[in-house]
This record gives sequence, structure tokens and C-alpha cells, in this order.
Amino acid sequence: MIHVLHLLQLLFSLALIGGFWLWWMLDHVGHGYPPEGGFLRWWHDLDGQPEFFLLLVQLIYPLYWWLSRNVNWSAFWRTWRMIHLVLVVLLVLATGLLWLATPELGGHWG
Repeated sequence: MIHVLHLLQLLFSLALIGGFWLWWMLDHVGHGYPPEGGFLRWWHDLDGQPEFFLLLVQLIYPLYWWLSRNVNWSAFWRTWRMIHLVLVVLLVLATGLLWLATPELGGHWG
């Protein structure tokens, strides 16, 4: 059972790190333009912005964290889970504030 929980934690972590990395590489380093070839070009050519789906999966993470909180995690996993939870909460708060501060996306102020 603990191996399944480790695998789930690892998948959540890879989705979080991968989503941030793809977003950073495509939107900030490449300024929206991917390199001529390779993985980033292939990813950019997919419909929409699928890196946001990797970050959207993180909305489920607090539920997973809560349901698996009583498992006897090692010190490494316990620390990593807490760091991951804090990052997810910050991601949700930042996205919510950005949504509220952008009226054309649905945040109605004024």
C-alpha cells in the first residue's frame, strides 16, 4: 500500500514540477515561441496550453494529502509532502488572485 502512495506522490510531484517547467520555458524563456525542434516544439504544437492541465491536477492534491496524512511516512516524504502542499496552496491563491484581478476573465470588480 505504501508503494502505491509513494507512486501517487511522485506523479503529483512530477506534474507540479513539469507544469511549472513547461510554463516557464514556453512563456518566459521562449517568450511564447518554442525552439525549432524537440520536445518543447512538439508540446507547443499541441492544442491549447496542456501544461495548465498538469497544474490543474494539483487541485486534487490537498484531498490526497488529507486522506494519506495518517500513513507512517519517512522523514523525507513527510517533508516533501508538506513542501508540495504549501506550493499547491500558493498556486491556488495566486491563481485566484490573478483571476479576480483580471476583469475580462471573470473577476468582476468595479
